[in-house]
Amino acid sequence: MAITNAYPRIKAEIVVNGVALEEYEDDEVAATPAAVTKYVEVTSGADFAVRVQITPAFTGRSMLFDVYVDGKNLRGLYADEKRWKGLDVDLSIGGALDVRGGAWSQQNFCFSDLKIGMLRASMHMA
Repeated sequence: MAITNAYPRIKAEIVVNGVALEEYEDDEVAATPAAVTKYVEVTSGADFAVRVQITPAFTGRSMLFDVYVDGKNLRGLYADEKRWKGLDVDLSIGGALDVRGGAWSQQNFCFSDLKIGMLRASMHMA
């Protein structure tokens, strides 16, 4: 579970079928007080969600949680202080929202296929 020094009462993790994925440290990116980078091992094609937990001891205000996938901001979730203050709260962000013809829908987050062999082949061709 990703936890920063600046916000130890807020925890985030990637879940598949409700189960948190094992996280691995990133030894190439230094953590800062407000940011931490982790890696997870995934199964191509699996839907996933970002689960955020806020503990009652958190003394902050209302918050906005943004989910970036491949460097793109796909979804934000606003947590109003009035709804969580003093409570244990679990928030789940499982996909990007879209509106078409006045109807809202969610496109689930999904792990894509990694084509490592193709990348290596293209690097050797250069």
